[in-house]
Amino acid sequence: MRRSRFLAALFALACTCLLIGAHTVLADQVGDAIGNAIGEFARQKTTAEEMASLLKQNASGTKMIQGVIRYAAAKSAFDRLIEKLDYQLERPESPGSSSAFQGELQAAVEKSDDFTKYVLDTLLGGKQEGTKGFSIEPISGLLKGLTDAGVAIWREWRTASKEKQELIRQQIERQRWRSFADIR
Repeated sequence: MRRSRFLAALFALACTCLLIGAHTVLADQVGDAIGNAIGEFARQKTTAEEMASLLKQNASGTKMIQGVIRYAAAKSAFDRLIEKLDYQLERPESPGSSSAFQGELQAAVEKSDDFTKYVLDTLLGGKQEGTKGFSIEPISGLLKGLTDAGVAIWREWRTASKEKQELIRQQIERQRWRSFADIR
C-alpha cells in the first residue's frame, strides 16, 4: 500500500515536471525565451518541493531529519543562485562566463541532486522497481540547462524595458523554494 502510494506520487511528480514545460502564461507575459528560461528554474523548484512532500508523507525520525537537512542545504544553495542571477543581471558579464555564477550553480545542482537521491534511496530502499522510464536528470544536463537559462534571462534583460525588467525580476523571485515546513 505504502509503495503504491509512493509510486502514484512519483508519477504525479513526473506529470508535474512535464506541465512545467508548458508555462505559456509566463511566456505570454515576458516572452518565449524568458518563459523557457524561468521554466528551467521552476522545474528544479517543483521537483525539490514534490520530493520534500513525498519525504514528509513517507519518512519519520532520523530519516526525516536527514532529509530536512539536505533540503535546507539545497534550498539555501538555490537561494544563493537566484541572488547571484539577480546580481548578474546588472553586470556586463554573462552568467555563462561568470565563474562566481557557475560556482553557485554547481553547488546548487549538487545539493539538489543529493537531496533528490536521498529521498529516492530512503523511500525506495535503493530498489527503484516500478519507476522505469522515470529518471532524475544527470547533473551535467542540469548545469547546461540552468546555465543556458541564466544566459537567456541575462540577454533578454539587457534589452528589456523597465516594466519588462520588473516582470523578469518578479518571475525569478518566484523560483525560490518554499521552506520545508510550508510543504505539505
